[in-house]
Amino acid sequence: MRGLQLGGCAIGVRVGVRAGRLLGVTGAGSEKAIDAFIVAVADLQGGAVVATVDKTDLETMAAHPSNVLVEDNSA
Repeated sequence: MRGLQLGGCAIGVRVGVRAGRLLGVTGAGSEKAIDAFIVAVADLQGGAVVATVDKTDLETMAAHPSNVLVEDNSA
């Protein structure tokens, strides 16, 4: 995964491990990997507000780090 970027942030081992832990704690499978990576990056960057039209799935992941907030952007 060398050189892979998500939202301008390099995805390395630290992000991959955090995303994997989020998948494990939520009981999600690989179909939710992108959601887990988004929340992992936000969490490891010190927190963020994630605007999405997929609020339900991202909220499930974001329930575990305390510094990630998910907002509905479908309007």
